Amino acid sequence: MGVIFDLDNTLINSSIAYQLRKKRLWEEVYKVIPNFLLYDDILEILNFLNNKNIELVIVTSSPRSYCKKVIEYFNIPVNNLICYHDTINHKPNSEPIIKAIEKYLNSEKMIFSFGDDIKDIEASKHEKIHSVACLWGSTNQEILKNSNADFICKTPQDMFSLLKKYVEFL
Repeated sequence: MGVIFDLDNTLINSSIAYQLRKKRLWEEVYKVIPNFLLYDDILEILNFLNNKNIELVIVTSSPRSYCKKVIEYFNIPVNNLICYHDTINHKPNSEPIIKAIEKYLNSEKMIFSFGDDIKDIEASKHEKIHSVACLWGSTNQEILKNSNADFICKTPQDMFSLLKKYVEFL
């Protein structure tokens, strides 16, 4: 089993930096990272998966320098990253998902992909991996609910329950 996570608004609430990120004002974004919030239960979920030797990858449309700063600040226990400059095409194109699978995951195993945006779902669906819509950080829950994701999680605790269910079968 392998798990792919989007970073922003899936693992962390970075909404206060949205406009700065959109304008690519990265030095300003870095200054507000301490004001981001790690969603409830995320560290517990990631530690659970790590303890079960599940391969984890963060696939983000943000630059690696930003991603690393966020991971370090919140002590997020994920080492495998596919970031903006790692691919030519970005979500909703499936190239970042393909690269994550090729580089870090066994494509023959069950793979789940968690994200807060329709782009995450579309990229995952294209590669026929289990797409999971994460409503807690989504800015457009109705579109996400209608995205034909394989699973919908309203809270990180729902995500934890879903993962535990499938980890039991390993």
